[in-house]
Amino acid sequence: MPLKWTLRKWLAVMQDVYQAAELRRRILEATGLDITPQSLARMMSKPPRALRVATIEAICTTFQCQLSDFCEVTPGRVHKRGVRSLYGRRARRPKHKNIADFPAPETFPLKNKPMRGGRRSNKQRSGN
Repeated sequence: MPLKWTLRKWLAVMQDVYQAAELRRRILEATGLDITPQSLARMMSKPPRALRVATIEAICTTFQCQLSDFCEVTPGRVHKRGVRSLYGRRARRPKHKNIADFPAPETFPLKNKPMRGGRRSNKQRSGN
């Protein structure tokens, strides 16, 4: 899906905002949300890889606008650059294709060692 991101142009033409520091100041005054200037500068300079709802909500609340005023998504061909997870890492393919290949939970040995962080099991707490 092609994304047309025109936040910088929209802010300059419609809101008279040219710098991320000014955008940050206006958002802070209107909503109380403090967004780093680096994040806002990135959003102004190029289309984001991911959108935080809180950030978009802050921009739209500050300027009484909608996301569609500066972002347009048109249906199109999806460009595959390899299988990726939500966070940009390559997705791992499962080693086992069939659930029957996995061992039964009863076959795993149980350990009576305390868990990390100093937590103890119910048996260890009762002294048994």
